[in-house]
Amino acid sequence: MRVILIGLGVGLAPAASEEGRLKGECVGVDGEELHRLLALLLDRLMNFSIEVEPWLSSLGQMLQSTEAFFSFQELSRQIEAYHFQEAEELTHALARAFGLELAPMSPPAETVPISRVLIVDDQPSNVDLLKELLIEHHRLVALSGPQALRAALSREPPDLILLDIMMPEMNGYEVCRQLRENPRTRDIPVIFVTAKKQVADESEGFRLGGVDYITKPFQGEIVKRRVLTHLELKRSRDALEREIRARTADLNAAREEAERARAAAESGNRAKSTFLAHMSHEIRTPLNAILGVNELLIEADATPEQRRYLEMARKASESLLALVNDVLDFSKIEAGQFDLERSCFDLPALIAGAAEILAIPARERGIRLSRTVDVALPRHVSGDPNRLRQILLNLLGNAVKFTREGEVALTVTSAGGGRIAFEIADTGIGIPEEKLATIFQPFRQADLSTTRQYGGTGLGLSICALLVEHMGGTIGVESVVGQGSRFHFTLSLPVADPDAPLVLTSVIRHGVRDASVVHEGEERGLSILMAEDSEDNRILIKAFLKNSPHRLEFADNGALACEKFQQGHFDIVLMDIQMPVLDGYAATRRIRAWEKEQGVLPTPVVALTAHAMQEASSEAMAAGCDYYLSKPIAKKRLLEVLREFAAAGR
Repeated sequence: MRVILIGLGVGLAPAASEEGRLKGECVGVDGEELHRLLALLLDRLMNFSIEVEPWLSSLGQMLQSTEAFFSFQELSRQIEAYHFQEAEELTHALARAFGLELAPMSPPAETVPISRVLIVDDQPSNVDLLKELLIEHHRLVALSGPQALRAALSREPPDLILLDIMMPEMNGYEVCRQLRENPRTRDIPVIFVTAKKQVADESEGFRLGGVDYITKPFQGEIVKRRVLTHLELKRSRDALEREIRARTADLNAAREEAERARAAAESGNRAKSTFLAHMSHEIRTPLNAILGVNELLIEADATPEQRRYLEMARKASESLLALVNDVLDFSKIEAGQFDLERSCFDLPALIAGAAEILAIPARERGIRLSRTVDVALPRHVSGDPNRLRQILLNLLGNAVKFTREGEVALTVTSAGGGRIAFEIADTGIGIPEEKLATIFQPFRQADLSTTRQYGGTGLGLSICALLVEHMGGTIGVESVVGQGSRFHFTLSLPVADPDAPLVLTSVIRHGVRDASVVHEGEERGLSILMAEDSEDNRILIKAFLKNSPHRLEFADNGALACEKFQQGHFDIVLMDIQMPVLDGYAATRRIRAWEKEQGVLPTPVVALTAHAMQEASSEAMAAGCDYYLSKPIAKKRLLEVLREFAAAGR
């Protein structure tokens, strides 16, 4: 592109109109190149840079034969005098004279980055001297404090500032103070330049954030060395900060990735828990019918052979139920999705109860089961009684199962500091030494033949280990093949207030008595509403209550149960949780809301569910249920619960 320069005066006054009224001659100029040179020059001037070669020389050659050359010479003088604002105005004027719109253009980046040093001094002679000493660096110049602040905030800020102290308008101390207050400039190193040699002056400069002093008159090598030293320090600091930022970014990325993985794992755990809960329900529902019918048939007039077959079916069903319970327990504990309770309980009574449960199978095998409890142990302790009972039953059960003759001994002693030591020793088959390291891992038994001969899932010891760990204890084992094993664990069970309410095996929210009280006299019959969608379970419960004084009415979904409850009078509601139309949670909430509206006392609601997950129990209680029974439900247990509610006067 070529543009026509229409005569200009020295002041570069543009033409009044395109028709004419202009002075001078027309000269052909390469407009694109002119625009490029002026834009590059403008960028340098706006950044207070004196590094304007070779663009200034090329511009001079281009304008040498034009009347604009006089203005170019004035532009050069202003740059030499470090009058950047005036030089900017002249650059824009030159562009307008040629009909060009000008914006700064960044020059290509240097192949080897050059440090940018800002020289701040109100005496051009001092600037001249310093710029010659620092010719190896990219030099910026400011003749006043305000100019220095603008240069420091420019698009390409300096890497280091040489700052004169004694300047009019704003001295070097004030400039340094404002630099340190601005987050964009606070890290630029400042070397003060002064003719003074006073300790007080140096102290003030260092207090304001200066990194060094250079005194006038200048000694060239000292100036160069100090500037180079502080630039190297800054480069090292900048490199370290870049590395820290990169490491921080990597850490943040890793943390975000870990968070995504955690969220995915939690989502997977939730999906697994939901799956297990549904599988629990689907397995336990038919098991409930199998065990219930089996119980009814055993009570009937069966022949010895029939009774033997029924006992086989009962044991097989109970084994399947134990397998389901172990898998559910292990999955929940492993995922950390279970809660430990902290309550007061009777420790000797719990130990005695656990031992009594295993006394019958031990007696059947001809094994002596003994228990020794240190009399110095506190009676009432604080902890999770259900989980402790689970650990004891598992370890005692294993000891009985793997012992052919001899004895199983349970010993409980104090370990000091509120900790209690439990030991289960047996004279059983023992465990090979090489297997001891993995005995607490899931699905591991000492030998595959152990599973075939004695049964089991290989999860019991894993569950015990996880429970002890989550309860803040330790567990271990010693064993000799053919001589027996000794399992031991310790738990922190602090002494509890004996006046605190004890945890009972049965809790009735609206009742006036606990499950341990025995009542005399004839049992009161209850009017029972049972919400249950499974016909098999309805038939089973009806058979369970056949010879009892209780009256039973059914509803096959939650909505119908609410309707019948509002229309009739019932002493208790047996509420299945998983039902069509309206589930047990929603039905219970609706019943509680209706009772509140009517101003009547709440009727006990017992949740019946095949869900074995802890959340099901918690959600049932939160919905307003008073008690919780997990399927399969034994006839004896159901009658006990009904007897308790009847005795409570409900």
